[in-house]
Amino acid sequence: MKRLIGALGLSLGLLSANSHAALGGTAASLAQDKVQLQATVTTTATADYQEVTLNTTDGSIITEFVSLAGQVFAVAWSGPWRPDLSQLLGDFYPTYQAQMDTPRTGRHHTPVVDNNDLVVRHGGHPRSFHGLAYVRSLTPAGVNANTLMRVPK
Repeated sequence: MKRLIGALGLSLGLLSANSHAALGGTAASLAQDKVQLQATVTTTATADYQEVTLNTTDGSIITEFVSLAGQVFAVAWSGPWRPDLSQLLGDFYPTYQAQMDTPRTGRHHTPVVDNNDLVVRHGGHPRSFHGLAYVRSLTPAGVNANTLMRVPK
């Protein structure tokens, strides 16, 4: 029962308007993310960007990749629950949704959206979901966004 209540609380928190540093947004709201998700935050700096990792009490990990200009160019996630993609993708969510609604041929085991700028890959199963979303035009030069996601084993 506690898990159900915790999951409901997390879901409601994720639904609150503009509380996260969504894809394409600024890093200004990262402190709110920490409080909203009741997460611990770890920041790692590289020469080209910062990795801000939020570890939630339910075992979810959300990593926001922030350019030196302060803009979120990629978001990766892993954990026992599917995240609210409308929250993580921000203004890019309608593009994602339109691409997912487009009929596809062949078999796709992992949902993939790639419209030459927005790339979203996600998959998994209950208790083990993961994904990566990035915007090519926002990705700092020299950064290979495909290498940003580290799925826990």
